[in-house]
Amino acid sequence: MIKKLKNFTESKGFQNIVITTIFLSSFMIGLESYVKVNPYYELAFNIIDRIILFIFSTEILLRIAVFGRRPWQFFYNVWNVFDFVIVAVFFLPSQEFFAILRFARVLRIFRLTIKIQESEIHRLKYVELDKAHQELEDAHQQLQTMHEDLKEEKEESERLLLNVLPHLIADRLKDSNEKIIADSFENVTVIFADIVGFTELSSRNTPEKLVEMLDDIFSRFDNLAEKHGLEKIKTIGDAYMVVAGVPEKRSDHMTAIIDMALEMLHEIEEVNHVLGQEFQIRIGVHSGSAVAGVIGRKKFIYDIWGDTVNIASRMESHGVPGKIQVTEEIYNALKDAYIFEYRGLIPVKGKGDMRTYLLDATARSEKLTTNELFKILDS
Repeated sequence: MIKKLKNFTESKGFQNIVITTIFLSSFMIGLESYVKVNPYYELAFNIIDRIILFIFSTEILLRIAVFGRRPWQFFYNVWNVFDFVIVAVFFLPSQEFFAILRFARVLRIFRLTIKIQESEIHRLKYVELDKAHQELEDAHQQLQTMHEDLKEEKEESERLLLNVLPHLIADRLKDSNEKIIADSFENVTVIFADIVGFTELSSRNTPEKLVEMLDDIFSRFDNLAEKHGLEKIKTIGDAYMVVAGVPEKRSDHMTAIIDMALEMLHEIEEVNHVLGQEFQIRIGVHSGSAVAGVIGRKKFIYDIWGDTVNIASRMESHGVPGKIQVTEEIYNALKDAYIFEYRGLIPVKGKGDMRTYLLDATARSEKLTTNELFKILDS
C-alpha cells in the first residue's frame, strides 16, 4: 500500500496538479489587491483559495503518509520541513497575517522553481543514466555477438580438426600438454587401395572431371570406413589408405578391414554403372604392429608407420586388378571365415619372399565372417 502511495505521489499526473496549483496560487497574489476594491469577487476568491489550501495540505499529508509508521522521518529532509512550514502558514487567518500569507505564496513559488530545477537535474541524470545503460546494453550485445561468433569459430575449428584427426587424438591435442602424440600398437590391420590405369585416365579427362570422379569414389570409401568404424589415414593421388585398430584397439581389426575391402569392390562396380566407366582397383591388406601419431606444427596429420604399412602397400602394388591380396598372417587368421586362393611368393624389400593369397570376392555369400557369426550368436 505504501509503495503504491509513493508511486502515486511521484507520478507525473500528481506532480502536474501540484505545479498547476502553485501557479494558480501565484496568480492569486495578483488578484488580492483587485478583490479588495471589488468585494463582489471575494467569495469566489476565498473558494479558490480554500481549494488551493486543500491541494497543498493533501500533498503534504500524502508525502508524510509515504513513511508509514515512521512519519517523523518526513522531517529529516530540510526541503520537506520547508514545504510543511509554507503550507502551515496558509492556515493562519489571512486577515491578521495577510503579509505572511503573501510571503508564503512567494516562498512556495520559490520552492517550485527549485523543484523544477531539481526535476531537470534528475531528468538530465536519468537521460545520462539511460544513455549509459543503453551503451552497456549495446556493449553486452556486442560481447554476446562476439561470444557467439567465437563459439561458432571454435565449433568450426573443432569440426575441421576432426576432419584431419581422429576424435580421441583431437581431444588429446586440445586438452593435454603433450608435445608429441605417438602410440605403439601391437595388432593393427592396414589396407591400401589404388585405382588401376589412373595415369591413362588422367590424360583422357579434364582436371575438373577427374577430381569429380575421384571425389565420388573416395567419398564412398569414406562412408564405408565410417560404417565399419575404421580410421582413414590419407589419400595419396589415386591411392587410399585405411587402418583398423588405431587409435582405439579392437579385436576384430582383421575382419573389419576385410569386410570393407569386399564392399569397396562392390562400390567400384556401382561407380562404373553410374558413370559408365570401367574402373578397377587393386587392394592389399596386411596385419601386424605399427606406430601411430600426429606430425606437423601448422598442418596436422595423423599417420601410421612401420613394416605393417610397408608390407600392406607392397601387397597392393604387386596385386591383381579387381582383387584383394593379403599376406599369410591374414590368411592364417581368417581362412575358416573366408575363401582364399594361394597366389605365390612376392619379393618384399627387407623381408624377402612372402606368401600371398587372393581373397575370393564371393566369400561373404559362401561363408560367414566373424562379425556376422557374432551377430547370429547374439540374436
